[in-house]
Amino acid sequence: MCAAYVRRRRAGLSELVATMLTLTLTIVAGSAVFYYVSARSVESASLYGESVNDVISFLQERATIVDMNYTTSSVTIWIYNSGKVDLELVQILIYNYSRSMYYLYNASHVVDLNNPSNYVFLDNNPNLEKPRLSSFKLSPEKTATITLTIPNGWTNFANGRTYYVSITAKHGNVYTYYQRW
Repeated sequence: MCAAYVRRRRAGLSELVATMLTLTLTIVAGSAVFYYVSARSVESASLYGESVNDVISFLQERATIVDMNYTTSSVTIWIYNSGKVDLELVQILIYNYSRSMYYLYNASHVVDLNNPSNYVFLDNNPNLEKPRLSSFKLSPEKTATITLTIPNGWTNFANGRTYYVSITAKHGNVYTYYQRW
């Protein structure tokens, strides 16, 4: 009888160890899943918050191109920030109706979009943008000017033609103005 009792005792101990191991593995696996899902939900909430913030900034970003003044090789643009956030410019397009003159200015270079291999780096020619788009920031309810100069050898402005200026701001709003020179 002693031998049978010892066997049962061993069998009971082994079942207890197996149950404890199963319980421990279940708790560890459940905790891992919980922390993984928690991390994903925090990340998702953060991305959603950034998205909402971007939409609010898009809606609060407003500007008006007040006027333009031409010379044969440059244009000065007056911009009024009528929004509620700082206005930062990403790029400016200058073109005529037929798009025979079609120039893109951004923070790093000027490109002739009719001939994309024809471009100028602004670091080598800082006088082509005054002030540089990379440093242009206009507070709400303020007016500022930006002067863009056409690189040497490119098509210049001509009297009697209509020219368009299209400005793209940081949050994606585009403002277009045209004027006959």
